[in-house]
Amino acid sequence: MKKKERKTTTKKKNGQVASEVSWSDLPLELLQLVADNLAAETEISRFRSVCRSWRFSIPPFSKPFALPTMVPYLGPILNWNYLTLVGSTVYHLSPTACVAGDWSIASSSSSPSVSMGWIVKLREVGDRKFTVLNPLSPLPIDFIPKSFPRGLNLLEFGIVELAKCYSIQFPDGKSFSNRVIVSPTGIVMMICNRVLWHQKLGAKDWDVIDDAVSQMSFEDIIFYKGKVCAVDEFGRAVEFDSSQNTIEIAPPIPGGPAGQRKYLVESNGELFLLEKYCSAIKMNNPYKLHGFRIFKLNQEEKLWVEAKSLDDWIIFLGEDTRYSLCARNLGLCRGNLIIFEDPCFTVFDLETAIFSHLAKHPNYTRMFYPPFTNLSK
Repeated sequence: MKKKERKTTTKKKNGQVASEVSWSDLPLELLQLVADNLAAETEISRFRSVCRSWRFSIPPFSKPFALPTMVPYLGPILNWNYLTLVGSTVYHLSPTACVAGDWSIASSSSSPSVSMGWIVKLREVGDRKFTVLNPLSPLPIDFIPKSFPRGLNLLEFGIVELAKCYSIQFPDGKSFSNRVIVSPTGIVMMICNRVLWHQKLGAKDWDVIDDAVSQMSFEDIIFYKGKVCAVDEFGRAVEFDSSQNTIEIAPPIPGGPAGQRKYLVESNGELFLLEKYCSAIKMNNPYKLHGFRIFKLNQEEKLWVEAKSLDDWIIFLGEDTRYSLCARNLGLCRGNLIIFEDPCFTVFDLETAIFSHLAKHPNYTRMFYPPFTNLSK
């Protein structure tokens, strides 16, 4: 049998000759350049599944730390000294081809949102075993359809990691409702009663962040471009160096009002500050939600600039996570939306400044899997 040639030459129209190399014969130096830009476990797994030479060009994904793990309880003396830190991941799954089977129940097969995929939130509970969670909270979904797939073939689905989520649980499984993030180096940071704490995984105690301006008023934290950033109730934003010293990256937002809920979200590579503002009304209904203001960080001038639109992007605000997606990637005709729990899944349209229940928007409900009708708080 004639040995198959690995390289062929073709002549381009301009007279230049170029070599065509099969994917399996790409030089190791080039493969390593590609691998250096892969961070998520799913990206590395897909890379290593291409062929034998790619598989042996880089080692398997190695987790920087193992979860769940125990962390000291930060609160009054009770019957326990440690709580459990757990992690989960939000993915966007999209079929690489028309894949028939269990996923077809998400919605009609003729719907463009099916071909564009779904948002799924999973928590690893064992070796390659996962629990399906509410996409906007750390709670498991009570009812999973029988048709929900028992396994995912990464060669049949495109998979993009949207966000890492972390929460701290009591022994009974209930979540300790504080904002928690974990850096790739294993530094845990948590906001508890507006005080920002940090510790290295495995340490016996928490240490408080030393920031005389914003301490006692922190509202949100995020891992953005390799650094931890935090914002206080007035919109002042800081980032932290390797010694957990604070560096101001933006002063308070202009015009107030102060005291409204603040969120930090990365969208399209930019850092956004979302301010949810409301007013107190009656005792039996303590507040009325009016809307959101959005600001984008100008990193050069170190200030927040008010933005009137998210363009084609949708921001998702969850109890334990914040993430964003381009509407086109979800098969939707438009973005410029904020989807959050309050306590039901709610859509805020920045163009019209109108709130509505997510269930009233079939095109939006279909982007979650299992379907929205099976999601419960």
